[in-house]
Amino acid sequence: MIRHIAIFKLKDSQNGQSKADNVSQIKRNVEKLRENINTIKVIQAQENFHDSSALFPADDLCVLADFETRADYDFYFNHPVHKEAAHFAGAVSEYVHGITYEV
Repeated sequence: MIRHIAIFKLKDSQNGQSKADNVSQIKRNVEKLRENINTIKVIQAQENFHDSSALFPADDLCVLADFETRADYDFYFNHPVHKEAAHFAGAVSEYVHGITYEV
């Protein structure tokens, strides 16, 4: 199984939208991924509840997705709906960290 994790630190605002609005849009985009890409076994987007005043800066959102094979992941990664979602998330984020690995 292949697991992909993306972690986002969003800008406070972008294109007239608040961070909360952009988090909501990313979550809606994840639902579109689930509806349009049949190689996804599991996908979820969750907001961080950790206090950002802790010892290290807290990120805002994590997306986790599981796939049966690397080919399934490649199909997802290159799918136009994913490209659109990734473009939006990148545009509203200060940074995005990702890791993809075999479970």
